[in-house]
Amino acid sequence: GGTDTTGGWDGDPADDPVWGNVSTAGLSTIGGATWWDRYTSSGSFVMGTDLDAMQFGNQNDADAFGNAMDNNMLGNDGANRLEGGAGDDRIFGREGNDTLLGDGGNDVIEGAGGNDLLYGGAGNDSLLGGNGNDTLLASIGNDTLDGQNDADTALFGGPLSSYGITQSSATTFTVSDATSTVLVKNIETFVFDGQTVSAANLMTAHAAAVGGTGGTDTTGGTGGTDTTGGTGGTDTTGGTGGTDTTGGTGGTDTTGGSAGTDVYPVAGVWSETSPGNAPVLNGIAGTVDYGRMGVSYVMGPDLDHGRFDNDNNLSVWGNALNNDINGNDGHNRIEGRAGNDTLDGYDGNDTIIGGLGNDKLEGDRDNDLLHGGSGNDTLDGGRGNDVFVFLTGGGSDRIADFGDGSDTLWLGVNGVYTVTQALTHAVETGGDVVFTFGADVLRIDDVTVADIQSHITIL
Repeated sequence: GGTDTTGGWDGDPADDPVWGNVSTAGLSTIGGATWWDRYTSSGSFVMGTDLDAMQFGNQNDADAFGNAMDNNMLGNDGANRLEGGAGDDRIFGREGNDTLLGDGGNDVIEGAGGNDLLYGGAGNDSLLGGNGNDTLLASIGNDTLDGQNDADTALFGGPLSSYGITQSSATTFTVSDATSTVLVKNIETFVFDGQTVSAANLMTAHAAAVGGTGGTDTTGGTGGTDTTGGTGGTDTTGGTGGTDTTGGTGGTDTTGGSAGTDVYPVAGVWSETSPGNAPVLNGIAGTVDYGRMGVSYVMGPDLDHGRFDNDNNLSVWGNALNNDINGNDGHNRIEGRAGNDTLDGYDGNDTIIGGLGNDKLEGDRDNDLLHGGSGNDTLDGGRGNDVFVFLTGGGSDRIADFGDGSDTLWLGVNGVYTVTQALTHAVETGGDVVFTFGADVLRIDDVTVADIQSHITIL
């Protein structure tokens, strides 16, 4: 158990060993040398600072998490979660229903077989679905989304009216807003802020949404604070100067800016800034330390608690300890990572992610997005129109305050492609609704199936 670190040899690919059959009772951190290292694992693990590439040595379900290097990550025939880091990564899922995340950098992500979920994160990314019914999430940057074969879906965070759309062939579209231009190919279904449109009807639906007559319609300001559209929470779009924000379902997610003053678009679940360029604030081993900064930062390995000393829009990334992290009155991104964490967004439209461990997430006020990650987590959105995220591998989670008139549940579960299918996994018990997806269980307190069925979005 715990966190183990294993070093590479000299890093020369000519004589580097291929490691396998490593026990990962807790997620191990596997390090390399300063040359080029590849690691073969039979279980889930975290790539250490100097490890370049990974693959799995069997076909079991397993996960891997990258680093700031340009990683090469190769899945297997099981259900994998592969997450790159700040570098320009190449991620290949192979068979199985995989979740493939690029994070920062300019990434190439290929689903191959299975029904996969692909997300590039920040940067100019290429997402290739391959075979199977895949979901490709648009993100910040100039991305290419190619569903390739079968029935694929492209998911955009904003309302249809907030994008400019052009069509160059029956299967090729360009979707743009103030921060991104996305080339979309071989996609059968588009989802915009809960509105589902077939590719065949996209241009007609777009013209109706913007009140135009077809062709290219755009939105966006030219200075100051610009506001456009939105259907969930407080959503703002566009602008090329001043303090500009964009939003989608359930409010606005913060993704950085050099001084924490910029807010970027919600583009699916995973909108984020990589911590690769953020300063590291550490504590003293063996003591209980409180960190407080006026910029976004990464908590070093000995820092227990995280705070901010202003109300700017800032982010903080936790460590392997049991962190207690509080946001401010701005729009925050708070990520606990490993450990059993307590994360509180306070005011603002916050993105709160538990990571590993058994975490407690509190949105407090305003419109927040909460994702427990793996482990047995408790999510409390507080006031506002909140989004709760539950994915395959999510463990046993509890949503304590789902508001049937305002909150939304985002489900990304293997084998579940419609709300109707999702509800076949739900039972009412003790005044709550309990979803059971194999080993993963989600309990929503004090609601009925009728209360929530129109507030579920399938990823």
